[in-house]
Amino acid sequence: MGTAIASGLKRGFDALSSLIISEKNTDRHAELRELEIDVTDSNVEACKDADVILLAVKPQDFEALDVGNLKKDAIVISIMAGVSMRKIRTALADHELVVRVMPNLPALIGKGVSGFFAPSLNDSQKQIIKAILTTLGSAVEVETEDDIDKVTALSGSGPAYIFYFLESLRDAGTDLGLDKDTAEKLALETMLGSAEYFKNGTASLEELRDRVTSKGGTTEKALQVLHNCGFKKSLAQAVKVAYERAKELS
Repeated sequence: MGTAIASGLKRGFDALSSLIISEKNTDRHAELRELEIDVTDSNVEACKDADVILLAVKPQDFEALDVGNLKKDAIVISIMAGVSMRKIRTALADHELVVRVMPNLPALIGKGVSGFFAPSLNDSQKQIIKAILTTLGSAVEVETEDDIDKVTALSGSGPAYIFYFLESLRDAGTDLGLDKDTAEKLALETMLGSAEYFKNGTASLEELRDRVTSKGGTTEKALQVLHNCGFKKSLAQAVKVAYERAKELS
């Protein structure tokens, strides 16, 4: 994800004056330099005089991280799941300007959505965060740190729910006798088209569902089964337990 963000910045952030990646695995340096980005294996060197610092490390590696002395007005962005703002600030000698961000997998292709919590930043600093995250897709500011755990459960884990639904829809098609490739294409294009139709229109999800559902027709019968099987409740429960697990990790 760190590489994806760096690539997005290189590609789409006009205010960028310089960019450097700190990567402890020197075997990756040649690959990263192909992106025309400076690379070092020193966190201290990378963070020296930096205006914005992105912490894209595994949570278990964070406490041993040495970034040296940061500029007082440096903005520190963390995409680490389960590492609280309090822990980050403490590890960084009570550095104030910390932002927690939760991106998701489609950010790797510039189609993601990121939630961010930035209580110590002013409006102009928040605009910098939004500009950075927009290179990955879209961004939503949340009001509390607890909301970051909710974002984790909904959109952070969300791609896995979508893939599971697509897998199930594809398998339902193959159970009826369609070949796997055909069923997968039908399921995928149906989801993409439906999402785009909703995004570009003005109708609510409920209204659109009703448009497709003719009284006594095939869709109504299918939706009755989903309702009776507790589809909506099961999904709500899945998101809830993901949220609770995110809080445990925090």
